[in-house]
Amino acid sequence: MLRLLVISRPVSVAIRRRGNTRGCPRPPIVLLHGFTGDASTMDVLAERLERDHTVVVPDLMGHGDSSGPASAHSVDAMAAHVLEMVAALEIETPFDLVGYSMGGRVALTLACTRPDAVASVALIGASAGLADPTERAERAAADDALADALVADGLEAFVDRCSGLPDQQDAHGGHCRI
Repeated sequence: MLRLLVISRPVSVAIRRRGNTRGCPRPPIVLLHGFTGDASTMDVLAERLERDHTVVVPDLMGHGDSSGPASAHSVDAMAAHVLEMVAALEIETPFDLVGYSMGGRVALTLACTRPDAVASVALIGASAGLADPTERAERAAADDALADALVADGLEAFVDRCSGLPDQQDAHGGHCRI
């Protein structure tokens, strides 16, 4: 069931809550989707977990039915919104957190800034980043090229190019992993 939750004006988060929502002895699981996705992209995983867990899947800022100003679209802001959502829904902490791609960056940020709130973190297609400064600069340049292509070619072309190809270089020299 879709629910729109206003966590702080003018930010609202669309949430899908599923599964065993009463008396479940296991920690709740929050699933975070990737860039250009929404909560529905986590449906297959949510369906597998909902029998034995409370599963909460938000649309992150700038995605799906969530809304807020552009300043709410940073990874740090999204991590804060997840915490506000958890508090507003009275979800017990610590909770388990799963993040795919951009959602993985949000999950990692949340786990690092509020380790008391997170029981476990599973990252899919995400990492803590590159330690080597040269590799980090190359990745930043590739990400900039990908962002330029997104602006130039539009969202549909970006999604078509990147769907299902998370580690392959695109025609603009950038990687589609976000």
